[in-house]
Amino acid sequence: MGQQLASSANAQGEFDAAALKKVAASFSAELSKIAATGAGSEVATHLNTLSAEFAKAAASADPESLLDTPAITQAGESMDAACAKAGVPAAG
Repeated sequence: MGQQLASSANAQGEFDAAALKKVAASFSAELSKIAATGAGSEVATHLNTLSAEFAKAAASADPESLLDTPAITQAGESMDAACAKAGVPAAG
């Protein structure tokens, strides 16, 4: 996702809303696919929560503001904690 995010920014580091929406939608879809492989698990629950936050950003007129919220931060931290609990290393 880092490369996708970087490619949606201009030389001044400002994000193009349309490109950022595509990145958020893509990441949401990927998280949902991964969550489906572990349906019912705590990790899948948190993956779905994070996916929903990215879906909100993808549907927003201002996706950048929704990608920088306590809700998305908490969803990511909860997912990381669930992964650690399950013995799955967090992606770096």
